Amino acid sequence: MMKSLLLSLPLLLLLSFLCAPATGAVLVHKTFKEPLLVKGRNATVSITAFNTGDGLFGPLQPISNLVVHDKTFRNLTMFVPVAGKHSRLFKTIQPNESLSFWFVVKPTISGYLMDEPATYKYKDSADAEHNGISSYYRVFPVFTEAEAAKLGAKDKSNKWLILALAFGAVVSYVAYVYVETLNEKKLAAANVEKDE
Repeated sequence: MMKSLLLSLPLLLLLSFLCAPATGAVLVHKTFKEPLLVKGRNATVSITAFNTGDGLFGPLQPISNLVVHDKTFRNLTMFVPVAGKHSRLFKTIQPNESLSFWFVVKPTISGYLMDEPATYKYKDSADAEHNGISSYYRVFPVFTEAEAAKLGAKDKSNKWLILALAFGAVVSYVAYVYVETLNEKKLAAANVEKDE
């Protein structure tokens, strides 16, 4: 049973991919330039949009009027804007082309911070509007100067510190998702009771 399911899964994925309309599609990715974010130091956020073209059964398709907006770093209690804008309009992106923009912020606090995806919308070659979200970190650490100095040292014991920090980020994210799921279930139950 499990073996047949595992064998049929790639076939289903291939079929769903082949049946997709050829209208142009976008992948948006958000990254930090710096390997560590440190309180009081500049952090460069880069957002890249890639047009996959999505032209399996025909020519690759351009997209137009791509608007990308990131709101995570607009929180002025946690970040000070330094340079660049958090939103960008790209008039046209050709198939297999990627375009990027960046902005610089300065974290004002340290600890584990929640990230939100950048949102985007665009028009495909058939003039249909699409919306989506970028890749994102979910939870990312901002270190103090002392923590950053320890992490930058060549001592092998720092690998355990990095592992512990990463584990803490994962646990924080799982807890966040769990609480959000419970809240959504409570809200859905309350809506069902109202409808009855």
